[in-house]
Amino acid sequence: MITLRIQLFALGWLAIGLPAGAAPDTLTIHYNTRVPYAYVENGVMKGIMAEPVARALRKAKIPYTWAQTPFSRAMAMVKANNGKDCMISMFKKPGREHFGRFSAPVYRDSAQILLVRHADEAQFKHFASLASAMTEGGFRLLVKQTYSYGPGYDTLLDAREGPTDRVHEENEQMLRMLAESMTDAMIIAPEEASALIRHRGLKPEQFAYIRYPDTPEGELRHIWCSLNVPQSMIDQFNRALPPGAL
Repeated sequence: MITLRIQLFALGWLAIGLPAGAAPDTLTIHYNTRVPYAYVENGVMKGIMAEPVARALRKAKIPYTWAQTPFSRAMAMVKANNGKDCMISMFKKPGREHFGRFSAPVYRDSAQILLVRHADEAQFKHFASLASAMTEGGFRLLVKQTYSYGPGYDTLLDAREGPTDRVHEENEQMLRMLAESMTDAMIIAPEEASALIRHRGLKPEQFAYIRYPDTPEGELRHIWCSLNVPQSMIDQFNRALPPGAL
């Protein structure tokens, strides 16, 4: 029911002021609940990605609907190119432009860190660099299946020989696994880590944020749409983004 109310709100609000028959086809904006990027609060979409995306769509007079969809399923829908499907909070990973169109950047993350339990902090500070931690460390690293952590981290993950658990769970469940010692570290932006820790009612002092001198710069986040969404519509959205916001 919450999703339905969000969809009706989005479509009804955007229909105001559009000439009959002139509105472009409705975009389906897929998201998975992810504090602080996109989440529902009192039946309204919130988040540091969801809100600017919604504002730009309204300004551009592009009808849209939110759909809560698991990440892997949304990826498959964009690649299938059967509808006007878009995903929120996406990195520009090599190869993705063959399957879809990226908007201009909407948000830039802070540099992603290794989130670990506070009790294990000294173990991770033993390494002089992220590269040495990822290649030499025997700690259990938890990552999301099919997900991109940006070119810098993705390259290190491909070369990693230590134990790496790839899961389909969302970051909220992954944080629980870390807190319960089911894994030793996860890659996450610090603003997301702080929001998730608060959201789950955990204590910040339970965790440590590990950032090395060679930690890659924070990645840009875009919306990523199927090729069935015309470039003209992406351009329309881009023009509605605030200039110089990043």
